[in-house]
Amino acid sequence: MTEDLLVRRIEETCSGIGVPLTGHEDVLWHVPLHGVTARCSTLNDSGLNMVGLAKLSAESADSGIAAVVDYYQSQEKLVSWIVGPSSTPQDLGERLLAHGFVLDREECMWGMALQPLELAAPAPPGITVRRVSADEAAAHQSMMARAYGYGTTAEGLGAMMRLGAALSPQAAIYLAWAEGSPSPVGWSFAFFHADGETLVLDGSATLPTHRHRGVYTAMVAERLRDGRTRGYTTAVVQAVRGTSAPICAQLGFRIVCALDMYLWHPRAPRL
Repeated sequence: MTEDLLVRRIEETCSGIGVPLTGHEDVLWHVPLHGVTARCSTLNDSGLNMVGLAKLSAESADSGIAAVVDYYQSQEKLVSWIVGPSSTPQDLGERLLAHGFVLDREECMWGMALQPLELAAPAPPGITVRRVSADEAAAHQSMMARAYGYGTTAEGLGAMMRLGAALSPQAAIYLAWAEGSPSPVGWSFAFFHADGETLVLDGSATLPTHRHRGVYTAMVAERLRDGRTRGYTTAVVQAVRGTSAPICAQLGFRIVCALDMYLWHPRAPRL
């Protein structure tokens, strides 16, 4: 896989922004806005209401951003905007700030890759990770929301799980149990790209009470194992810089690109 294609895979799968939404329009739908890929949800969740993959010219950028703001203002929804290496124009981040977006530093990520699908460190003992159905995962939505934090709601995670079920068998949900714990203490998603090569480690979190015990590493290892079984050769992850990215680096992932997250609130001041 070329470096350009690798960057493209990282960008288009970040929070599923480039993933088709067919069969899920009751909760999440595509918004036809010029020069961007955009989606909106029935829920006021910035992980669901999202814009990215911008291809705006220097001349059209401000009007394009204004159209995005107008749409989400009309829906009274929070929205996040992913700015990656292919986003144009080059000063898109500065323009977003001028239109009332704020840089969400807690959610900025490194796009990272692992080739081949082998960890630099072994998965720890005492952690069990298992792929589960969307229905089984739904029974633990509250745990999943507590583990992820950042204002994520159980309802929002439930919507993402229903999207995952609609994408099956390309998408998979995993739960993790620590030895001695009767209930799951972590969760993760995986997306098996239709190219037959790219495994996307798409979201993962551990309860605060069980962090720094290897749960995250065990969930990475299980998803890589599934990827190898399917014949996939490349794993990518959009890792939050202050939390999961350092762990991924220790496991052998390398930084490929930066992904910045900008957040707009419907009560933000207008340009």
